[in-house]
Amino acid sequence: MKKIFLFLAVASTAVFTSCSSDDNSNGGTTPTDPDAATTIVLASNVQNITLGESVTFTVTDNKSNLVTTSSKILANNVEISGATFTPDAVGVFTIKATYKNTNDVTLESNPVTVTVTAPVVASNSVVVGGVNYPTDSASMLYYLGTTAANINVFVANPYLEVGTGETAEYPNDVYVYFTSNQVDTEFIDLPTTGDYTFGTNASAMKVIDANLIVGDDEILATGVSTNASMNISEIVATDVASTWAFTYSILLADNTTAVGDYSGAWLFSNESTPSAKAVKTNANKVNKVSAAQIKANLIKVMSRNK
Repeated sequence: MKKIFLFLAVASTAVFTSCSSDDNSNGGTTPTDPDAATTIVLASNVQNITLGESVTFTVTDNKSNLVTTSSKILANNVEISGATFTPDAVGVFTIKATYKNTNDVTLESNPVTVTVTAPVVASNSVVVGGVNYPTDSASMLYYLGTTAANINVFVANPYLEVGTGETAEYPNDVYVYFTSNQVDTEFIDLPTTGDYTFGTNASAMKVIDANLIVGDDEILATGVSTNASMNISEIVATDVASTWAFTYSILLADNTTAVGDYSGAWLFSNESTPSAKAVKTNANKVNKVSAAQIKANLIKVMSRNK
């Protein structure tokens, strides 16, 4: 009996030693951090903004540690860059944060709702960063030429003029560069009412680009915009008067949005040729030009009032 008992005792010690060795090997369980955070709280500096404004978030754990930079912040389940969010559309956005604590456990925050509304645009102005800049002096419709595919290229240009003549200044100046179909084989077809978007569509009602100057600062140069739209709600051209009404929205380089409104008179300028004399003698005639010439004509127009 003593031999059997001794054998069992030795066997038990061997099993215990084996298990103990496994626990301390490289593949063993990492000890947990008893001081690890167990919850996080997401907070925003504002919950109601207008389109073009931003909201900033902070994330704090239940140990009173600020863990914003170590967290992921998601707007409608899409991760944003950093802790500042600038929505590109109106609506309600649900924001949440996730954070991995020191035990490699992912914690999820409370949701925060951010409501984005359209800014109030004063008549004949452009809103940038929540500020209305007047463009109520007048407007121009520039014709830059017609492409080989019978697409007209225009510029809508509402502006603020300070002073007159050669000393006039234009502190607020908006250029929306857009296209429309040319049907007539001889005379220029004016743009029609409707929505003009940034991307390509079958009707050639496409906003190609935009340029924006407010307070004498060029805050959007052509070739920078990644999205723009325009809606012409009315356009009249008679021997008595030429008037139109349109709204526009431009995504700026810093991911904020400028929106504007114009309603009033417009003047037409044919900028399709380098020669002013040729334009005057054929002001309403279709002029087929190359893409390079259209670009040159656009630069000429925009540099005129700077």
